[in-house]
Amino acid sequence: MKIPVRKFLSPAFFIVVFTFCLNSFAQVSEKTLIKGLVLDALTGYPIPYASVFLKGTSVGTLTDANGKYLLESGLRSDTISFSFIGYKSESRKIISGKEQTVDVSMDLTSISLDEVVVKAKKKEYKNKNNPAVELINRVVAKKDENRPEAYSYLEYKTYEKIQFAFSNVTENFKNSNVFSDFSFIFNNIDTTRRIGNDILPMFIKESLTAHYFRKEPEASKEVLLAEKSINLDEYLNNKGASAYLNYLYQNIDIYDNEILFLTNKFLSPIASTAPVFYRYYIIDTLPVADIKCIRLFFEPRNKSDFLFHGNLYITMDSSYAVKKIDIGINKAINIDWVQDISITQDFEKSGEKAWLLSKEEIAIDFGIVKNSMGLFGQRTISYKDYKINKPISDETFRGPARVEKINPASDQKSFWEENRYIPLSKSESQIYTTIDSLKQIPDFRRKMDAIMLITVGFLDLGKVEIGPVSSFYSYNSIEGSRYRFGGRTTPDFSKKLNFDGYLAYGAKDDIFKYNAGITYSLTPRTIYQFLSSLSG
Repeated sequence: MKIPVRKFLSPAFFIVVFTFCLNSFAQVSEKTLIKGLVLDALTGYPIPYASVFLKGTSVGTLTDANGKYLLESGLRSDTISFSFIGYKSESRKIISGKEQTVDVSMDLTSISLDEVVVKAKKKEYKNKNNPAVELINRVVAKKDENRPEAYSYLEYKTYEKIQFAFSNVTENFKNSNVFSDFSFIFNNIDTTRRIGNDILPMFIKESLTAHYFRKEPEASKEVLLAEKSINLDEYLNNKGASAYLNYLYQNIDIYDNEILFLTNKFLSPIASTAPVFYRYYIIDTLPVADIKCIRLFFEPRNKSDFLFHGNLYITMDSSYAVKKIDIGINKAINIDWVQDISITQDFEKSGEKAWLLSKEEIAIDFGIVKNSMGLFGQRTISYKDYKINKPISDETFRGPARVEKINPASDQKSFWEENRYIPLSKSESQIYTTIDSLKQIPDFRRKMDAIMLITVGFLDLGKVEIGPVSSFYSYNSIEGSRYRFGGRTTPDFSKKLNFDGYLAYGAKDDIFKYNAGITYSLTPRTIYQFLSSLSG
């Protein structure tokens, strides 16, 4: 059954547009559910927070504190892979579309460190009798007490803001003939976000979400309460865009041993094995939001490893909690399209035990060449209204792990002015009006239609669109020159009913081929919402 899709222009425009298309047309099969246990082959003890992935996909998870995992996906794969720093990776064959149990035992691997070069007037770095290493070991020992999972119940709300902008905007770019009819967009240039680097905000998405956690039996739930983004419905699949942005900006838990970030696994600087791979230095003591802390600088021993570098701010009390992080990725490693990354997190003590996130910010510079024109993306999350150890009903956790209960008033400007935890900057607040103004300009619509034709391959005629344009003509040895004309209806025709089909002719075999299809939604959801739920 074919399900039509018509809007796949990424908010990151030219750099990620093709990724959007691939994600949107990914094949979906029956659900595969795999559960199991990951053990140390020598001791038989469980391995907590080991990485579990379906090979050939981006679907993965981590084992829990007892080495158990549960992985569910609609994507096809015949292999499940297991990995953890200090252990040999393991893979097992699986059957797609089935429920199965896969237990695995992992062997330790030998660990080799770079040779230490001792220079005059410099001491060789050692872990033994090193105050910085002793401090990080105490942080590691207190991890379970300082993370949210220390509570039996936890409830809180988040305000999230994601922004994309053109970075390193040059005068030549501003003066290009392409923008002659809508040069007013450059009035919204932001010179404060990146010092010495002009950025032009072009996409923004805001959301309010309620979060619920229960320790025994373990369960979590997210309820989307409100969402707002720039309105480019003609060109942008908002559901697909949201799924892609969530994938790009995955949550970072500094207390996890391994952190999945930008499709790569990084060892946390407070992982149990971190002192083997990082160097630590106590820099000074200073107050952070009136809390006296030790600033601990860390860097990779091996510059080619997927590791972080930066500062940890450790509380100077018996909790040895992380009050703040200010980190980036190892400069020597190469991640496609990424030129620079900045990650900051602030924690506040809640209740008698855990230190909980109060604010998180991830900024990424995308580009082909450093300091050339590219894209700047920033995700900011503010955490509020923590409720600790207040029992949550079983009803709350029933159904999908993420649901939408959108407040009807959230389409009003006044709603967001009252409910934003962090006010928008001047340039951010103007993105909405800038895009609305752009959509009224015929030249902008023509250029966007051309981009859609190139990237998506369909020509939009309102209630009907024809394409893919790339299939109008092709050649093969059996049919010779092959001519094909096809099309489909759009949401302007009906959101519940869709027709699609094509007619083709081979000049060599002198045969006409054709196909026609109809899709109808038997549920309250539209067929486009159904497709978005599958691709998500």
